[in-house]
Amino acid sequence: TKLMTAYLIFERLKDKRYAFDSKELANYFEIEAVTRGLFAITAKMYGLEYRPVNEEAWHPDVKVVELWSSDTHEPIGKFFLDLHSRDNKYKHAAMFTVRTPRTLPGGERQGPMAALVCNFPRPGEPMPHDQVVTYFHELGHVLHHLLTETELASFAGTNTSRDFVETPSQMFEEWAWSRPVLDLFASHAETKAKIPDELFQALTNSRRFGMALATERQLFLARLDFAYHSRKPGFDTTEVLEEIHGKHFSFPYVPKTHFQSSFGHLIGYDAGYYGYQWALALAYDVLGRFKKEGLLNPSVAKSWRTTVLSKGGSLDERGLIEKFLGRPPSEAAYGDFLRGG
Repeated sequence: TKLMTAYLIFERLKDKRYAFDSKELANYFEIEAVTRGLFAITAKMYGLEYRPVNEEAWHPDVKVVELWSSDTHEPIGKFFLDLHSRDNKYKHAAMFTVRTPRTLPGGERQGPMAALVCNFPRPGEPMPHDQVVTYFHELGHVLHHLLTETELASFAGTNTSRDFVETPSQMFEEWAWSRPVLDLFASHAETKAKIPDELFQALTNSRRFGMALATERQLFLARLDFAYHSRKPGFDTTEVLEEIHGKHFSFPYVPKTHFQSSFGHLIGYDAGYYGYQWALALAYDVLGRFKKEGLLNPSVAKSWRTTVLSKGGSLDERGLIEKFLGRPPSEAAYGDFLRGG
């Protein structure tokens, strides 16, 4: 397909420019090792225990895991790991709510349940680094859902403002780019050696390749979403697409194409697609405290859990971040990242 061809060209150019071999790096990641690493990292950060459960699910591939508190030794919630591709399965990666937590009328707590659905390689196969990043992202959503302590289901977990919901998961992607974090679980399939310095450096150097165009595209999509939802009904959607494209994209619009017909986020997000980019700006702002005090620092992680994750959407999210950071939110950190800082 044209999309696959463009991806291959992108990878070859990145390899040529930065001497980055994504296929070689994939040999240092294996799904079961990555899973163990993710569980160990978040267990240390948040005071958790992951307990496998011998329980049937909707497919033999699906594993069931209970999340427990290592401090109180009490159950927190449960999630389903549906990690591998198969016929007729959802083709992307996502966290789906199975049960929303709440306090029942009699005072009993209804625990949360979630499903982590992905299409990762089978055990023993190489796993591309971008899929490792995706795994961190989606587990970030799972923890946001499971660690909530709100009374009402309507404000529990990821039931937050649309322009905040991606912040915890986008922030957690940064752990997949940290050498100390990767060294906890990444090793070569045959030699068991850690990622060589030159390969990790090539990964780091190539990280921002194409980011300007990717950011431009996100801003274009947000503008298009706003235009469709704010104009008086009856307009030609293709004409509006061409107009917005011309104002916000470096490449010219290709006539007789109808991208809007496949823009799935137009339905459901309802003028909220900008939230992805704003949540990313918030994520980099919050990340500043983690980087200063340590990505694996249990103290700062506990503060993030109790101040933000546990509250879900029960309080104003801007106020939660201000309390965590000790100051109002700022987009300065994201601007620095885009400029290569």
